[in-house]
Amino acid sequence: MILAFVNWKGGVGKSTCTVNTGAALAARGKRVLIVDADSQQSAGLALGIARNSLSPNLADVLLHGTPARAAIVTAGPVDLLPAGENLASADVLLSDVKGRETVLKNALAGLGGQYDFILIDSPPSLGLIVVNVLTACEGFIVPTSPHFLSLEGIAGLMEAIGKLRGSFHVGELVGIVVTLADYRKAVTGEVVGLLRAHFRAGMFRTEIRQSVKLEEAPSYGKSILEYAPTSSAAESFRELAGEIMRRTHRH
Repeated sequence: MILAFVNWKGGVGKSTCTVNTGAALAARGKRVLIVDADSQQSAGLALGIARNSLSPNLADVLLHGTPARAAIVTAGPVDLLPAGENLASADVLLSDVKGRETVLKNALAGLGGQYDFILIDSPPSLGLIVVNVLTACEGFIVPTSPHFLSLEGIAGLMEAIGKLRGSFHVGELVGIVVTLADYRKAVTGEVVGLLRAHFRAGMFRTEIRQSVKLEEAPSYGKSILEYAPTSSAAESFRELAGEIMRRTHRH
């Protein structure tokens, strides 16, 4: 099952969700690959992989035809396909490639049934890399922070994805997950209420609240399940993993 974490707004916790959901699925005995498709390489960093330290990487897979299998490394409880520094220019370099929108899909197809879940961390844009992510996935998850611009931003994202569906097969929405929730702020409850009223069944029940432990874990190169396994944040990701498995019928 290939799932993408997508939002064209930055700073909403996409990498945090990707890495920790992957770790929670791995803790349930699932074989998990995380694909770091963001040139900022945050997912790799959160798993203890230094920027630009691995070659081959996803940039080589997309731009030079390197088999995905050759670029995969083990990173704690999951496997990782690291981003690579050249990924930042991939939108431009892929623009003249035939079938440029489905290069990632074709690359991941070569992995066969090696993984139960492939989770893709996407960049905050709707450029060619994100188009590749959306055409490669079977479903996508939208992490969103509880700010007033979130509702409009998600509506715009869904509209753009709908237009993309006119030309390509794109995965379906699995759910929207609230991240960085801080209920000490009155606005948080208000915005979460609006999100739940508008998107209804599209919202995951689980919310990821702001947490010091969750902020600290990436600096140690560990998921929250490794760094603070008894924390409320770790439990939230266990719950989110369970919801994802139920929604995708991958028990």
